[in-house]
Amino acid sequence: MLALLFFLPHTSHGAAQVTVTPRISLEAYYDTNIDLDPNNEKDDYIAVCSPGITVSYFDERKGLDLDYEFGITRYQDYSENDITTHDGTISAWYYVTRHLELSVDDNFRLGNDPRDEREETIETPLGEFPYEDIRESRGRNEYWRNTFRPNLRWEFYRGRYLELTYTNSRFENDQEDLTDSMENIYGGTLGYRFNVRHNVEIEYEFTDAEFDLPEDDQPSEDFTGHDISVAYTYTFTRHTHMEFRGSYTKRLYN
Repeated sequence: MLALLFFLPHTSHGAAQVTVTPRISLEAYYDTNIDLDPNNEKDDYIAVCSPGITVSYFDERKGLDLDYEFGITRYQDYSENDITTHDGTISAWYYVTRHLELSVDDNFRLGNDPRDEREETIETPLGEFPYEDIRESRGRNEYWRNTFRPNLRWEFYRGRYLELTYTNSRFENDQEDLTDSMENIYGGTLGYRFNVRHNVEIEYEFTDAEFDLPEDDQPSEDFTGHDISVAYTYTFTRHTHMEFRGSYTKRLYN
């Protein structure tokens, strides 16, 4: 893989700093079985080009990161497998007070890559399926996915904090025979350090997931869910600790 990175020195205005980092990644390789099919092997030469740019601004109380990457994958013989993607990320944070931080992240992808994978699995009334079988595209279909996540963290004492999070995730396909989805996740975390050795974290998430199925007569895959986890950490030394974690998950399908 050949990667070329170009850096521009940041400019400062008082306490604020701005950094602009353009980049480009180039890759070329030969694949003896592009479809991973042992009964019908197809080989091809593949080239990948990924130019991008990151712009960052920050000072003592706030910060902003903007990132964009354009991905191009080209096959020499099987051009029907060509891939084009657009990835954009916005991350911002602001200290309302010394101990109260508000942050927002948004990730957007527009593409046609059927290998846009996630390793998670999900349980449905029909069984357990890989995450991408339900929420990711299949075939060279245009799709977009956006994840929006605001977060509020209040540290009310050293090592003790309350964190509230909301996540909205949408996935839309151009093809009408593929499943679209939207998830809303509401979460909270309470961290409490009793002293230098004992620490507890309690997390809770409520999930409301809706799936727009291509066939009206298909069983609904919509569900609501509750996830609770408790973690206890005991610190022996500065570099050694032991953690115990327990979790409970419940899914209610419509």
